[in-house]
Amino acid sequence: MSEPEDPDDLVEQQFLSAARELGAAEMTAMLAEAGVLLERVFDTSSPYGERRLTPLAGYVYDRIHEVNGLTLVEVSQVLDGLGLDGPRLVVDRYRSDYRGLGVTWPDEDVAPFVLQTLPLWLEVVRAGVDREFDPQAPYRALATLPELPDPVVDALFEAALGRRKSVRRFAQDALGGGHEARIVVALSNRRAEARAEAERWLERLGHGVPVEPTVDRVGPPETPTPKGLEWLRFEDLPSMHWSDTGEVIPATLLKWLVCQAVNNKTPEPNALIRSYAGLITEQEDFGYFLLERWIARGATIGLKGLLAVVAVCGGERSVALAEEHLTEWYGVRAAQSKALIGMLAWTDHPAATQLVLSVPTRFRTKTLQEEATRQAAALAIRKGWTTDELFDRSVPTEPDKKTLELQTARLYEAMCAGRTWTFQDWQQHLNQHPVMGKLARRLVWMTAQPFRPLDDGRLVDVDDDLVEPPADARVSIAHAAVVDEETRLRWQHYLADYGIATLFPQFSKADRRPADGYRLTEFEGIQLPAFTLRSTVRRLGYLRGQTLDGPSFDEYAKPFPSIGLTAVISFSGNELPEENRTVVLGALSFRQAVPDGGPVRLGDVPPVLLAEACRDLRVVAGSGRRLLE
Repeated sequence: MSEPEDPDDLVEQQFLSAARELGAAEMTAMLAEAGVLLERVFDTSSPYGERRLTPLAGYVYDRIHEVNGLTLVEVSQVLDGLGLDGPRLVVDRYRSDYRGLGVTWPDEDVAPFVLQTLPLWLEVVRAGVDREFDPQAPYRALATLPELPDPVVDALFEAALGRRKSVRRFAQDALGGGHEARIVVALSNRRAEARAEAERWLERLGHGVPVEPTVDRVGPPETPTPKGLEWLRFEDLPSMHWSDTGEVIPATLLKWLVCQAVNNKTPEPNALIRSYAGLITEQEDFGYFLLERWIARGATIGLKGLLAVVAVCGGERSVALAEEHLTEWYGVRAAQSKALIGMLAWTDHPAATQLVLSVPTRFRTKTLQEEATRQAAALAIRKGWTTDELFDRSVPTEPDKKTLELQTARLYEAMCAGRTWTFQDWQQHLNQHPVMGKLARRLVWMTAQPFRPLDDGRLVDVDDDLVEPPADARVSIAHAAVVDEETRLRWQHYLADYGIATLFPQFSKADRRPADGYRLTEFEGIQLPAFTLRSTVRRLGYLRGQTLDGPSFDEYAKPFPSIGLTAVISFSGNELPEENRTVVLGALSFRQAVPDGGPVRLGDVPPVLLAEACRDLRVVAGSGRRLLE
């Protein structure tokens, strides 16, 4: 064992020297008499008490263990003899992130204490991460047990698949092998993130995602039809075939697969559904058949589990049908729309991913925005990407009007948010992409200086000189708010000289205003017709705000989900259904794009976003007239 960090500390040296000769009881008494056994915790609200063992005490017990042998049970008993809470003190010292007591001891000297104090360890595991302690310690302690009791297994599984990413691996390692069957069950968990983690866990253990062994390719002779599904006639299906053998799939098995999905009551497919449906040759036909009939029968929410099969089998036609239904019914059938979003997030087609990613900015229903954001984050986790990377890597390679419009809006948000790419990612996923490259060449970009990509692959500056960014450069979209006035004017003239129409204005004169407070009130009091306001803000990308009592609404909102902000233009309000009354313009503000999100100071808003929102407000104000004082 290494010597203390400060060898000149004579007091510490004396205690460590004595620990070579004396036992735990004698040394504990000496430490207590010298006033160095316990230290006071300044956070008196701590659930772990006001006193803890000092690092010196832990080091002394380590020395006794090294020389004469010692167990944590014995340390706890000695402390109990002094009228202290021995178990709690030892647990806290063990999990300290500095000189943790017993962390290097053999399992047999730790495990009996852990078994005696299981409730304390389980309390620590369930309480979550505490910055004062080593987050791995409780899992390391539980792993010393030769056999894990059921309550420990349950607590470790909860942590292994839980929401605290930082401790999942610790819990999985503590569980060890032999729990594969329970991990497989987790593949059907209702939380997408838990399912994805279970898959990664199985892969790390050397297992693929298994096919349920109790049903072969013949299928059961008869499957009870779930209530409400009697209308689905499998005999209307054309023949389906196994992709690996070419053999016809029995209709009874197809029915069993759909019934399993319906009974699961979730549009997100589990491993079983993915395994079987993924082997169907005519996947897209099967998926479209099911989705079309579900919609035709009123999109019954009780049968939303059927969408799990569509999620695996669906292709471009299914995505188009889902989009059509969302566009028509999103404000009326929220539950059905959420189910479709969940289905789309599991559909392995770029159009499906892009549709999910577009929901927060296309549809004003708050619950759908939140569901799409959640599903996009879960999908990114499954792929091992960030949400921004998911945007970049799921763009279709064939351009169409809808794709170009969506990607233009995405690049505009990236400019407002101040997003950056590595130069390598920018080249691969933007400049050299068959769709994104066409858009990229209609923008001016920035590293240390602004540049423009040309059709031949060269990058040039405002003087048409070649630009060669270093490999570690970060690339962003240029804007007047982040360049000086001379640079702005030169690029403005450059684009005009070459007749280049950028995707959106980049070098118009930016509003550079003080960023104090929470609201911009410069145009408060402007009068304009309600329908003029509506058409103007819609053209600028704003959606109607949340419905209030009445029913009515009093704001238009423009979400920027990639940075969790929403720009808000308020006004005097209008009833629903809307009337073309005269309304009064209010203020511009920003709020967090989370449920019940609070206001955001103007100074905390990215400068480009603030400048663009101010420009929006100026455009709106230009459609009205000032109220007389």
